[in-house]
Amino acid sequence: MLLNDKYEDMGRMYSLFRRVANGLVTVRDVVTLHLREMGKQLVTDPEKSKDPVEFVQRLLDERDKYDKIINMAFNNDKTFQNELNSSFEYFLNLNTRSPEFISLFVDDKLRKGLKGVGEEDVDLILFLIR
Repeated sequence: MLLNDKYEDMGRMYSLFRRVANGLVTVRDVVTLHLREMGKQLVTDPEKSKDPVEFVQRLLDERDKYDKIINMAFNNDKTFQNELNSSFEYFLNLNTRSPEFISLFVDDKLRKGLKGVGEEDVDLILFLIR
């Protein structure tokens, strides 16, 4: 469901598992495992690390995707949001060049004047810098 953007199905699953003791813990653990594996593949693939700007943009796109999933399917549940933040922190730290790539990405965007970049994207970029 995560791979195929099945928001409605995930929303129904969230509603059902919410009724079961520790049900959401199980769902959250599966989502976290998926996020970490997906992120690990992204940041450790040498082919994807050739262009720092594209590397960070790919991460931002994934972040947008999972923010949307949490918002639409998981009722913007804060525990899922915290796991998303934790997972991104985890796999960004797997690539020792992540800080450099983020810096180059921000530099590239500032040089281009952030044209066409929305306020939410700027906030997300600044979140990654922290």
